[in-house]
Amino acid sequence: MDRRAGTTQLVVASLLLVASVGAIVALPAHPTGESPEEPERATLQTYDDPELDPQVVVTADLRPGVSLPANLRARNDVHVTVSEDERRLQATIPLSEVRTLSDTEGVTGVRIDTSGVTADDDTVLPGVTAIGADRLHERGITGENVTVGVIDAGFHLSHPSIADQVGAYRAVGEPGDPAHGTAVADVVSDTAPDARLHLVAVGPTTTPGEYREAVEWLRASGADVVVDAGSYLGADSSAGVAAVAENAADEIAFVTSAGNYATRHWTGAHRPGDDRQAAVDRRDGDRDGDERSRLSGGLPGSVPQHVAGLVGGVDGDAGVLEWVTIGDDRRNRLGDGPIAGRVTATLSWEGEGEADYDLYLVRRTAAGEVVWDSATTGTGNRERLSVVVPRGRYAVAVGYDGGETRESRLELFSNRRLESATPAGSLAVPATVEGVIAVGALDDGSAAAFSSRGPTDDGRLGVDVAAPDDSAAGGGTSFAAPYVAGTIALVQSSTPGVGPRRAGEGVVRSATDVGTPGPDAATGHGRVNAVAAERTFGLVDTPHPVRLASLASDDD
Repeated sequence: MDRRAGTTQLVVASLLLVASVGAIVALPAHPTGESPEEPERATLQTYDDPELDPQVVVTADLRPGVSLPANLRARNDVHVTVSEDERRLQATIPLSEVRTLSDTEGVTGVRIDTSGVTADDDTVLPGVTAIGADRLHERGITGENVTVGVIDAGFHLSHPSIADQVGAYRAVGEPGDPAHGTAVADVVSDTAPDARLHLVAVGPTTTPGEYREAVEWLRASGADVVVDAGSYLGADSSAGVAAVAENAADEIAFVTSAGNYATRHWTGAHRPGDDRQAAVDRRDGDRDGDERSRLSGGLPGSVPQHVAGLVGGVDGDAGVLEWVTIGDDRRNRLGDGPIAGRVTATLSWEGEGEADYDLYLVRRTAAGEVVWDSATTGTGNRERLSVVVPRGRYAVAVGYDGGETRESRLELFSNRRLESATPAGSLAVPATVEGVIAVGALDDGSAAAFSSRGPTDDGRLGVDVAAPDDSAAGGGTSFAAPYVAGTIALVQSSTPGVGPRRAGEGVVRSATDVGTPGPDAATGHGRVNAVAAERTFGLVDTPHPVRLASLASDDD
C-alpha cells in the first residue's frame, strides 16, 4: 500500500529496452538494481533532457486570495486580469518552468502557447508507417484541431519530440519519472503531428479522487481523446479508477493499454481440504538477518512446511495453513532464472464465505528455502507485497489461512514472469472497463506473448484492437495504445462532424483482422488501420455503433 493508501499503478513500460537513433530517451539495458523484467513505473530511470527550453506564453487561473508565485513577481511580462468571478495570469516563461507553475498551490488551468516553438526531432517511429498513418499525413490529415489528453506518471515538457504540441499541463499529486509518459506522448505526436497534447501527471500511484481530478481536468480543457497507458492494481480503489474511466468513455474516446501481464498473471480455484495442511510458527523474524526465516521440511514441490519467524513478524499463535496448488506445484517460480531488484505481487480472491489467504515470497538458497517476505495483513480480499531483493531464485506461494468457504477464485498479478501463468483474463483496470478501448501489442503481426488477453469477467472480449508497440523507449502495450489514440485524432480531424466516441468505434471496426479469423481475446478486431478507419465514415453507413469488446469469446 502506498503512502496515500491509493492504487499502485504498474506499467509494463518495456520488455526489451533498445537503443535507437534519435531516441527520445536514453535508458540503460535495465534500470539500476533491477533485472530486465518489467519494473514498476516509479522505478523507471530518468534520462538526459536535450537542450531545448524556449520561452512560451502561458495563461493560468488564480484562485481567490492566491498571490503570484515568487518566481513571477519580479518579471515585467506578467499580467493578471481580474473579472467578476476569476483572476487570470498571463506570462512568458521558459517551457521548463511550466511544471513548477502548475505545481503551485492555487494555480489551475495552465495553458501553453507553443506556436513559436520549433522542435528539432524529425525522427518518426516505424509504427506510423505500419498502421498507414503516414499515408494520411501525405493527404494533409494530421490531427489538426483535435486535442489528445495523456495521463501518465510524469513528462518532460521541453523534450523536442513533443514540445511544439504541448498545449496544457497539470500535475495531480507528486509527478513521477518522466521517461514513460514522454515516450507515450511521443507516439501520439508522431501519429497525429498537428494534434494538441494536454498532459496530466499523476505520479507512480494515484487515488480515485486524484484520478477523477485528472480526467475531469482533461475533459474540461477540451480533450477529445484520452489515453492512459497504465494498469491499476494493488488496492480496492482500482474500482474507483474504473468508475471514472467508464464515466468518461460515455462522452469521449478513452484509450488504454491492455497490459503486459499475459505471462505475469495466474488464476485458479481453491477448495479447502484439497491440499495438505502445515503448521505455521509465526514468531517474529529478523528482517536484517541472513537466515531470513529458515524453513524445514517441505510439501510436494519443496515448498516448506514450517515457517520459523516470518519476515517482518506476524503476531499471533501458531495457526494452520494450507498451501494452494498452483499448476502442478505449491509455488510459482519468478523469472527465467535468477532475478534481482523489485518484486511486486498482488493476490485477490472472491467466493462464498470469509476465506483468508496469505501471500509469500520464497527464496531458494544452498541450505534450503526461506520465506523472504510475506503479505499476511492485507485489507478485505486482497494481499500485496513489494520488496527489493538481492540476486537469487524466487517463487511466490499462497496459503489458505482459514475462514469458511466452499470454493474461492484466486487471481495473482506480478511484475515478474510466472512459471505457471494464465494468459486468459490477464487484463487490469482500466482495460476491463466497458466502453474503454483496450489495445493489445503485436509482434511480427501476431499478438505479443506478453500482451494481456481477455475475456473479462462479464464475458466480453476485453481487447478491442491491436497495434505495433515500438517507441523510442522500447516495447509493450503502453506504446501500442497511443498509436490508436493518435489514429482516432486523425479520423476526427478528417471528418469534423464525427464525435470522438464514434471515431474510436470506427477505428476499432475498421481494423485489419490478424491471427484467428474474426475478433478474438488477444488482438480484438485486429491491427489498427489508419487508412481504412478514415475511409469508414465516408463509405459506410454506421447507424448502429459497435459495442466495444462486447463479443463473447469462442469458448463461451
